[in-house]
Amino acid sequence: MILPKGEQWRVYVFICTLTDVKYDYWNTNPLGDGRFPHDLLLYNIVDINANGGLGKVIEKNKVLLQNVELQKIGMQACRHHNGRDWWLLKQGRYGTNEMYRFLVKSDTILGPFVQTFSNPKFSVNDLFGQMTFSSDGKKLAIVHCTQSDLFIADFDRCSGELSNPKIVNIPYDSTTIPNTAIIDSVVGGVCFSPNNQFIYVSKWYNIYQYEWNEPDSSLAWYRVQHGPDTTYLQFQYYNSLHNGPDGRIYIGNFGADLKQMSVIDHPDSKGARAGFCRKCFRLDDTTLFAFGSPPASRILTWAQRVEPAGP
Repeated sequence: MILPKGEQWRVYVFICTLTDVKYDYWNTNPLGDGRFPHDLLLYNIVDINANGGLGKVIEKNKVLLQNVELQKIGMQACRHHNGRDWWLLKQGRYGTNEMYRFLVKSDTILGPFVQTFSNPKFSVNDLFGQMTFSSDGKKLAIVHCTQSDLFIADFDRCSGELSNPKIVNIPYDSTTIPNTAIIDSVVGGVCFSPNNQFIYVSKWYNIYQYEWNEPDSSLAWYRVQHGPDTTYLQFQYYNSLHNGPDGRIYIGNFGADLKQMSVIDHPDSKGARAGFCRKCFRLDDTTLFAFGSPPASRILTWAQRVEPAGP
């Protein structure tokens, strides 16, 4: 997670990782009890204008949290109501919905402040999942790997506190496709629509739209996309979801082995009008490697938007 430091050309770079002790333990006890948590939250300060624009690390590996069980996923930030500072949120211990919160200022970082919700109790299966804020910063949503829970809460940009938690059951596709039990039990991503009316949820095989303020669940959910966006044998599975400044939502690839991504063209529209553009974001001409999520500069230009690709 990269946040502005308040000084020109300087940024904070936050990294969640493991201490040497924890790494050595899991290297010699690979099975353990099924847990493989991180236990270290660091930050670095980088001058991105130094070295002729190549950048320079000014302060390195400053400790925010240590010897505290942290999930591998679940870190997000939202601008403070004052327009200068930022709130940084990091998901804590397994078997809880524990949130560590920091107030990131230009000259210091305050915290941690801790909030814990009774449910859902997020499990040790934390290789996939996503945390996201609405564009106005008033709501937070979380999805977590093999759990069918969509966690939604109100967020106070002044105090940084979460309130009014709500848990919504994510639909499950029971159609007879290969490996259905695996493909549709893994939740990869979550993203608010630009107008904040809808929440999009990606599972490995389906993309869903949820109208969070619609009380009738039969009307609130709509399946935007069912099945692969290419031939089944070449399909990589859907993963994280990302808002672009052009008003579209970009769908990441599991494993980051592909250079093409599918897109939701009109995410502010309900139901079928949201649209699904198959493999419409392409990076073949400039990229040697693949992406799990879209690079921001390419979203800004939308230079490579093409008609749907062939299988």
